[in-house]
Amino acid sequence: YDGSGFVMAYLFVEGNKQDGARTEILADFFKRLHNLGMNKLVYLYTDKDFAQISAARQIWINIKVQICYWHFKKALKKRLVDNSQPKRITYSSYDAHNSFNFIDIKFYPTELPKSNFCFCPKNLRPKVISIMEHHMHLHPLIPNLEGIFSTKDEIWTQCTKEMYEFCVTNDLKYLWSYLWTNWYRNELWQLWVRSAISDRICVFRTTMLVESHWKVIKRNFLQKFFRPRLDLVTYIITSRLIPHQEQQYYKYFNKREIPSWRKNFKREWISLKKKEINNTYITDIDKWFCNSFYHSVQRQDIYPFIYLPGQQTSTQPSVGTTLSLSNTLNNSLS
Repeated sequence: YDGSGFVMAYLFVEGNKQDGARTEILADFFKRLHNLGMNKLVYLYTDKDFAQISAARQIWINIKVQICYWHFKKALKKRLVDNSQPKRITYSSYDAHNSFNFIDIKFYPTELPKSNFCFCPKNLRPKVISIMEHHMHLHPLIPNLEGIFSTKDEIWTQCTKEMYEFCVTNDLKYLWSYLWTNWYRNELWQLWVRSAISDRICVFRTTMLVESHWKVIKRNFLQKFFRPRLDLVTYIITSRLIPHQEQQYYKYFNKREIPSWRKNFKREWISLKKKEINNTYITDIDKWFCNSFYHSVQRQDIYPFIYLPGQQTSTQPSVGTTLSLSNTLNNSLS
């Protein structure tokens, strides 16, 4: 409510279960949520848990799965600093070339790794992360600095070409094989970029809301317990946490308290108000976009348009409903 998230349901699953079993359990759980009215979900935020992704797609056919921005950076940084020799290479330059003809079939890690093998030079790692962050946030509704709009397929092509040319220039064959296999081929590209849905933009980027929720549980309600029993956790949630969340919800609903994000929004607004508007500032009321403001302000619940009497305005686009999933508490339970 009003930009604040409240947990709809809880599910505890053993962490050592196989993906097939976890997918079946999660699908049954999601089906129950669907039958209770959660049947119009648009986004699913997760940490690249393929059991969650598979289960969600079984129940919500057209849902947009989005990899959490924080987990995306964490996984990328972890791989870039890992200089261990790859045991197996699944990259197919032929498949990549079939997708984009600018990819050279011969640009392939054929040489055996040496003892001083370096997956990605240290000085180039920040650049790789920066490029991929930029690719993640590109969207058909947001024009570039020249005011040009690109389709989602054009964005995919441009981004893939930029990363491929970067790897070719720096002779990073192993890096390119990893990036294509795990991030840039179409099936996986759809999971982490925001341009996969071209007609709307989710206001969230991370699973921060649910991560923060688990933090509250562990620090405020279970601070005296290490690896608590499941029955204790269930009791705490039902008898203490849910009443607390319900009370907080009604504070927001009755305007007795405002969500914390509004203070940050106001601070950003005041800061941006002092900036000079340059030629790259493009605003379109009919399409409901404002590229400079979008890139600068984190919260998009309120749009920076002024209504003039007698002026025809368009309808605000639907943001949709977002489901955020997390496995945070699993490691804390016995």
